[in-house]
Amino acid sequence: MKKVIICGVVLTAVLAFKVKNNLTTPEATVKAFVSAMQKEMYSEAKKHATASSVAAIDMVAGIQKSTTATKAQKTKLANFKASTFALGKTIIKGNNAVTTIIFTNNSKSDTSKISSTNTNDNWKINFSK
Repeated sequence: MKKVIICGVVLTAVLAFKVKNNLTTPEATVKAFVSAMQKEMYSEAKKHATASSVAAIDMVAGIQKSTTATKAQKTKLANFKASTFALGKTIIKGNNAVTTIIFTNNSKSDTSKISSTNTNDNWKINFSK
């Protein structure tokens, strides 16, 4: 009986962790990732990305800190940070998904798509797809 109770507690903890992080859907992952990037929380954003996508996050962080970044690069990054965003349609094919994101800044909207991959029941942003 004691083993059953311990297993129940462990299972509850695992499920609570998944619900708390809510990364069991591609949409939740995209939302957490974009929010972290807008807040310049690059370490947090990396948690939502595949290992092969981390270099792209480092590049964005580098542009933010760079004194040699072009004015266009810095303007684009500033506009991204100032935008609000909404998630559009997500298309899931097996372990891969593509989510549409609508960014709005000063009444101008821009639509992007971001790919994610499901690995071990966790969705991660995947820039290589």
